[in-house]
Amino acid sequence: MSGFYRASLIKLFLICLTAVLLRITEGYFVVVMVIVGCVAALFGRNSLALGCYFILPLFAVANPVILPISGIYIVVERIGFVVFTIVFLLRGRDSGRQRIPILSIFIYLFCAVFSSMNGYMPQISYLKILNMAFFVIGLYMVGTKISHHEKIAIFMREFVFAIVVLIVFGSLFTLLVPHAAYYVSVSSVLRTEGVAAADQILSDRMNGLFCGIVYQSQALAPILVCIFVWIVCDFIVIQRGRGVLHIILIFIMPYLMYLTRSRTALLSLFVGILMILIYFLPRVNLSRKLKKRAISYVITGFICLVTAGIIMEMRGNGLTKWIRKVDDVQADDRSMTEAFTASRLGRIEECLYDFRKNPLLGMGFQVNMWTPIDYRNGDVSLLSAPVEKGFVPAMILGEGGIVGAIAFVLFLLIFYHKCALKQYHITIVMFTVYLSTNLAEATIFSPGGVGGILWIICLFGGFILDMTQKGILQASVMLVYPNSMSNHESAIGYNRV
Repeated sequence: MSGFYRASLIKLFLICLTAVLLRITEGYFVVVMVIVGCVAALFGRNSLALGCYFILPLFAVANPVILPISGIYIVVERIGFVVFTIVFLLRGRDSGRQRIPILSIFIYLFCAVFSSMNGYMPQISYLKILNMAFFVIGLYMVGTKISHHEKIAIFMREFVFAIVVLIVFGSLFTLLVPHAAYYVSVSSVLRTEGVAAADQILSDRMNGLFCGIVYQSQALAPILVCIFVWIVCDFIVIQRGRGVLHIILIFIMPYLMYLTRSRTALLSLFVGILMILIYFLPRVNLSRKLKKRAISYVITGFICLVTAGIIMEMRGNGLTKWIRKVDDVQADDRSMTEAFTASRLGRIEECLYDFRKNPLLGMGFQVNMWTPIDYRNGDVSLLSAPVEKGFVPAMILGEGGIVGAIAFVLFLLIFYHKCALKQYHITIVMFTVYLSTNLAEATIFSPGGVGGILWIICLFGGFILDMTQKGILQASVMLVYPNSMSNHESAIGYNRV
């Protein structure tokens, strides 16, 4: 086993141990996590601090059957982001020149302050803006540490890989426990149709939505897409086409995506593959031989996916049933576009209704028309008021109006321009895939849950690989695992200091 895999498995064990402690304490162990992380940051133990910081959103979206936690976790998690950021600010910014150009998102957040003044619930919107602002500042501060300290970047690559292994194999093993693997479908059917219908879900699993180790399929699907693209980029850039565990993960993840029945995940997967082929591989710093091999791997994988889809369609319209989410294709008279968008039209209409109420500024950041009612009924609080948004362009218009839409586009232009100038090609690929996952379930402004995980995987996972690919970390090549490294690991600058 290579040194990288060994180090990643150690971190996987620690993450699992943390999950066990959270389960035993019903989530209250999160207080210890935040305290340990802040103390570690104050004393310069940056790797431990970042591990505690980045693990917070992971457990917030855990499957309740596997990890039942109380509401205190969400509250402490949000407070934790604020405290961590303050501690990072007190420690000061590192002098590394390589930084993620994420601060331009404050252009949109600044507009959101004004759009929320006359919104549905300004107090909730302002707290969410503050939460997002602290999260972004924290990400920026961590980015400077990653580029300035080689061992932190190496630690984070191991950490992200450990999260990937946990999500993939953990979700795969839940298939042995169907009531956990299909928790959302089973619990929903139990409430509405009774035990017999729930048993039918468990016996005929294609009528259910696979959620694995997270709380719903629409959370698992975008996570799987993003970690799939990250693993492929890591396999190409760092592993140079080597690594058995990488190959196993790459083969398993499309199957898990299929089980979620998420059409947006399928679209995002193709976006990721096209970005790798068209944008990333022509620009990556690889030898001609390695580049040809990487292109052949990606094209072969793409052909395999297309072939699998064709075989499914030939065997009883399997692909059409999967896309339409029906058992009888002939009885479904909707067009393919209607079938694809039907589940999100209600959310889109809500956002467009907010836009029509105030076309210039919208109706407030991360709230909707139901938020005041839910607040009066006690279903949400000032510190925890989740809101489900659909199509991200409609969300931007509904929350920020025309001014907010212009601000958001400006943020994207600045971000992509600066990333292109600094040659953060993998970061561009990962962030584009992340944006594509927001076409059905907008998570970009939800740092406390799925959005937090995806920000970490896409923004920092991509940034770490960019740093390695650019050669910034290659100066400390031979120091990591001198007795256990393969020649390949030595050649790519895998070290520890």
